[in-house]
Amino acid sequence: MGSRGDNAKGAVAFGRWAGELIEGSSHLICLCREGRIEHLNPAGAGALGLACPEDGGGLALADFFEGESGDALGKLVNCRYVAAGRMQGTLMPRDGDTRKVDVEVIPIGEKEAHTAVVEVHDIVDSARQLAVLRDSERRFRDLVECSSDWVWAIDQDCVYTYVSPKVRDILGYEVEEVLGREPFDLMPAAEAERVRREFTPYLEDPRPFANLENINLHKDRRLIVLETSGVPIFSPAGTFRGYRGIDRDITERKRTHEEIRQNLVNLDIIATILRLSLQPISLDDLLKQALSLVLSSPNLGLLSQGCIFLVGESPGELELKAQTGLPPSLLESCRRLPFGRCLCGQAAQSGKTIFADRVDERHEIIYPAMAPHGHYCVPIQSDGEVLGVINLYVPEGHEHLRAEERFLSSVADTLAGVIRRRLAEDELRRHDLERQFSKLSGEYHRVIQMEKLSAMGMMVGEIAHQINNPLVGVLNMAQLAEREADDPARTRELLGEITAAGEHCRTFLQRMLEFTSISRSDRKPTDMNTLIAGTISLFQQSAGNAHPLVTDLPDEAVTLKVDPVLIRHALFNLLSNAVQASRPGGTVIVCLTPEIAHDEGTAGWSLSVIDHGEGIPDDIVGKIFTPFFSTRSNGTGLGLPVVQHVAILHEGHVSAANMPEGGACFAIWLPSGECGDWT
Repeated sequence: MGSRGDNAKGAVAFGRWAGELIEGSSHLICLCREGRIEHLNPAGAGALGLACPEDGGGLALADFFEGESGDALGKLVNCRYVAAGRMQGTLMPRDGDTRKVDVEVIPIGEKEAHTAVVEVHDIVDSARQLAVLRDSERRFRDLVECSSDWVWAIDQDCVYTYVSPKVRDILGYEVEEVLGREPFDLMPAAEAERVRREFTPYLEDPRPFANLENINLHKDRRLIVLETSGVPIFSPAGTFRGYRGIDRDITERKRTHEEIRQNLVNLDIIATILRLSLQPISLDDLLKQALSLVLSSPNLGLLSQGCIFLVGESPGELELKAQTGLPPSLLESCRRLPFGRCLCGQAAQSGKTIFADRVDERHEIIYPAMAPHGHYCVPIQSDGEVLGVINLYVPEGHEHLRAEERFLSSVADTLAGVIRRRLAEDELRRHDLERQFSKLSGEYHRVIQMEKLSAMGMMVGEIAHQINNPLVGVLNMAQLAEREADDPARTRELLGEITAAGEHCRTFLQRMLEFTSISRSDRKPTDMNTLIAGTISLFQQSAGNAHPLVTDLPDEAVTLKVDPVLIRHALFNLLSNAVQASRPGGTVIVCLTPEIAHDEGTAGWSLSVIDHGEGIPDDIVGKIFTPFFSTRSNGTGLGLPVVQHVAILHEGHVSAANMPEGGACFAIWLPSGECGDWT
């Protein structure tokens, strides 16, 4: 036996050549290096009379053969460079059961191999295998002759040596008409030259090839596209003998692919027209570019001339809007064209495509030196209404192709949609102008409202009463601190809240006293969730818990650039109104949700307070933000105007609406600004 390292290398090499299939073979198969066994399969050990495969390691294989056959095998495998070969001889295993065998030696490596795989099997087995091979050949021939592909074989000179009967169905030739000919003999001359150039490298360096497309001539002179694949054939000695392979008829597949390609080109033209329609260009420029796209299509056999008409202001008349390649004399004649005149007018009048392969009696407009030609005149129509006509020139004698007409009708339908959309856009622009006017009117009313709010300065003393509500909370916290005086930590906490509330009240009072002379806010990045929660806590201290307060706030913090003092008091006013409007025990909901301003499309947040009361009566909806207007006998009518003023100072607005399930919703919309993102 060789060393463990050598055995490992031998096993790897043997595995590369044979693998598990050879290990399980019933024949003697071994790996020899310079005539000595390096690896032996289990069947080989039994054939040599050895107890196990490992016992054969290092033994000379030729020693197991009798006389001349041993010498012959030694010449094949004992030399430094192993030669491929086959032989018959007498095997002499150690158990003495001699028998006639076939031996095949296969070198490993492309050049100067000194290692070989040797296969040995009984001649009786060879005869049995030959019978099996012949049966397999018969089955293969039956399978080949039933296949939908044409199976063939060529020799090293590229001459057919086998052709399956399928060639009759594919190319119309009998088998005898193809045998002895080259594949190139069945191709058009130019195609034969091209394929010969592509195939020559495979003859010079034989290797498998696949999916080689080539055009062949059917016996009836039709063109047939074949897809050819093949593998090289070698003799046992490694000599190149030719190729065997299959030809598949892909004519229909190629035709389908070509139709798909043309459809993709057509779709790209239509898609480009649609993209152009979205650009800020005039309709006339759009029609010119659409005409250029259609005339440049590789799928159409058009001349580089054409034009597009649209129905003008006068009913029953076409106006020329875009043209390419028309002579000046024709431009003047076709500038305006009545329905029914010439081919274009007839297409507009009938609403049907007009085709002419030459200048005939329908062609009413004639000009000097007019070249022979034909036309496609395709109406542009939508919902039965003709909007225009596409006029395209074709060479004289051009075939009327339904595929071309379908595509041109698709272009016309696309242009019809674009024209309709442009008309709709004009209508939308009109509505937009009206909306802008309405917005300006609203801005004017907001200015007037701000002037009314400025007049509130004379009533600043009445506004100060609104400080009373948070002061009630301060008093309650003071009383609570007095009762819990034995808890210093709790007392300090309550005193801190009292101090903070007092500072807020003082600041707010100062702001309100300055209300008539300033229109500003001290805005800074503020955590809205914290601000809302603190305001609700302060409100509950002052108003009690008669009405449950529920919050619907984002899970993550929302930071807006606001004046926290003004927002706190605006929210305090809305909470106070909501509690007063709600039925006994009714829930008040406070929400903070993202919202886009409808007028400007600006991102922002809506701070909403929803009550469960009777809602806002229709007859006072327009008055609730008017200063000093109140429906309560003890009200001052300043709460909601103050809220509105706070929103305006923040470049926001306030809205009020009745809820479908009852109650009302008051919302302060605040712009996100530079601090409006989630943090």
